Amino acid sequence: MSELVKTKTIKLDKERTLKFNFKTIMLFEKETGKNFFKMNGEFSGTDTLVLLWACLKSAGEDITLDQTADIIDLSNVSAIGAAITGLIKEAMPNDQKAGAASPLA
Repeated sequence: MSELVKTKTIKLDKERTLKFNFKTIMLFEKETGKNFFKMNGEFSGTDTLVLLWACLKSAGEDITLDQTADIIDLSNVSAIGAAITGLIKEAMPNDQKAGAASPLA
């Protein structure tokens, strides 16, 4: 795993690792049919699910979309959003400084 790409550990059903890289974006776009870079912070619940799943898959987790849906609930959705937003900001700091909205804002 590249040391240039940051990972984040988050407690869901168990400790899980999230990673945001180009593979994450590719998985998200393939599953949703949406252009990640044109989302402008407008993420639906399904988009959030798919993005979490893509972050888990990019980190090497062996998990399906259905299994990912089972580990999201109202008590952890804010922590999930914060973790993914932090990874995105670390991956694309220049875009964030230029005023681009966080996809999960």
